[in-house]
Formats: sequence, C-alpha cells, structure tokens
Amino acid sequence: MGKDPDIFAQSASFQSGAAIDPPTGAILGRSLNTLLCAEGAYIKKLDKRSLIASEGSGQQGLIAVLEGLVKVSTSLRDGRSQILSLRFPGEFISLRTQAEPWFASVEVVEDATLLILGTSKTAKLRRESLQFNLDLGIHTNREIAGAQAHLVKLGRRSPIERLASLLIEFNDRGMGLSGTNERVRIPISRDEIGDYIGLNSETVSRQFTRLKAAGYITLQSPSSVIVRNWEALRLLSNGETSVTAG
Repeated sequence: MGKDPDIFAQSASFQSGAAIDPPTGAILGRSLNTLLCAEGAYIKKLDKRSLIASEGSGQQGLIAVLEGLVKVSTSLRDGRSQILSLRFPGEFISLRTQAEPWFASVEVVEDATLLILGTSKTAKLRRESLQFNLDLGIHTNREIAGAQAHLVKLGRRSPIERLASLLIEFNDRGMGLSGTNERVRIPISRDEIGDYIGLNSETVSRQFTRLKAAGYITLQSPSSVIVRNWEALRLLSNGETSVTAG
C-alpha cells in the first residue's frame, strides 16, 4: 500500500444525469439522491488495494460506498491483520467530523466508486435533511449491532459456525446473486476471510470443505457458493446444530 491519498481532494464532480447504479444497501437507498445532489458532493473511483486512510491519519468528512467493497482493518505488532468491518455498496464507511485520528486503515478490496462529502457540507446537509439524519442514525445503530455480533462471532463460535455466519452476513448485505436465493458471491480472499473471522486461511478452506461435505453448500468457485438450505445454515451458525468434526 502506498501513501495516503487526499480522499477529500475533489477529482470528479457529480454531474446531473450521470450513470450511477443505485446501491443495494438499505441505508443509502432513501438518501442517495439527497447525497448526490448535496452541495459539494462528488464521486471518486479507486482501484483495488487503494488506501483510503491509514491508521492514525486525520481524514474527515463523509464517505459512502456506491460500488465495490472496502475493508476497515488494523495490524498487530507481529504483522497479523484483523479486519474489523467491511463496507458494501449502499453503506457509509464512516462519518468523521471531529479532529481525531482514524482508529484503523481503510482499503479498497474491489474497485470502488465512493461518494465524498466534506465535513462542513455534511453538517449543512444534516441541518437541511431530516431523512438524511434518520439514515445516519440507522447506520450508527447497525454499525454498533454489527460490531457486537462480530465480537460474538469471534469469541463464542466455532470455526464452522463463524464461516456459516459469514455466508449469511454476505447474503444479507447484498452479495446474494440476482435471480436466485441460493447463490452467494464471496468478494474477499480466503486470507481476508481469515482476517475477518479470526482464522488462518487453511482453517477457512477446511471449513468450506466441511460445509460442502455436510451438504450445506456447493462450491462453484473460490468466489461463489450455492447454499442448499438457509434455515439449516442459520441453525448451524447459532450453534443449534452441529457438523461432525473433520
């Protein structure tokens, strides 16, 4: 990863009539037009592995994902990495309006289109739009709930339960492929899955194999699976059923 870009340095203003596919995430859905039409809002496209902000940097303002995928992660002194959260299309990366450093690094996982709004313009929009304020509140509540659920995933679930809950999370956050309720796209590598759910990549691969052998999933490719029974997978993720050790 290279030097921090100035993500709030405007490079491409949004023009009325520009082709922006509506994100699938529920949070941005209602506020998308408001954000796109906000004074000072602009669009920035970043390639995979681009660094949006590094841990300790002072970037401020609103960043939202329109397309692609972004990860928020931190590194331990021994070089290991922990992905704290993922940001899918239709989700805010963060709203930082105080002069405080970023608590983690923010990096593009898949080529991303971001909506950028500086601190002062965000404050102005909050004063003018009740719906935008409501959506920010929903985002904050979901972020807290998601962080709590992730702690449970890391602290109390077995490796196979963690992977089952990950597939459910991806489906719930827009990675279910259109035209089917079974197929789920996996937008991150086995190493990144491990960094997200606290396992090494070899253990992640073994859990995929176990889910396949037990009939929960069919592996189409490293980036796509078919879930055979969602209810059974949910029971497994909650520890209400089990898979033979393997």
